[in-house]
Amino acid sequence: MSNQNGQSPIKITGAPDDLVHLLDWFRRDEALRGRVQSQAPQASDGHMGDLYDVLMVTLGAGGAATALVNSLRIWFTTRHAELTLTVTLPDGTEILLDGKRVKQDETFVSLQKMIETLGTGQ
Repeated sequence: MSNQNGQSPIKITGAPDDLVHLLDWFRRDEALRGRVQSQAPQASDGHMGDLYDVLMVTLGAGGAATALVNSLRIWFTTRHAELTLTVTLPDGTEILLDGKRVKQDETFVSLQKMIETLGTGQ
């Protein structure tokens, strides 16, 4: 799914409460402001749905991949260890970010390289 600029967004899924906090975090990051949208899930009959079940991040140019990865890295260091997010790249690649193991920089370095490779079409 591409947006109006022809860019395919990166999808971030996780627990609704975590996504609410992450969306607020991203909105405070100047480099990501305006690049993140939330999507509410479909509510079943008779039940209220969760507030959010997915965040969509459109990167484009200008170092936004670096900004996204750095923002995620810092956000994870401020959160609890039971936190788990899944980042789905436009090509369908999924990266699991687990709060118990995500402190390792290699996870974020790999994520940034994958995003940048997709952005350049290499």
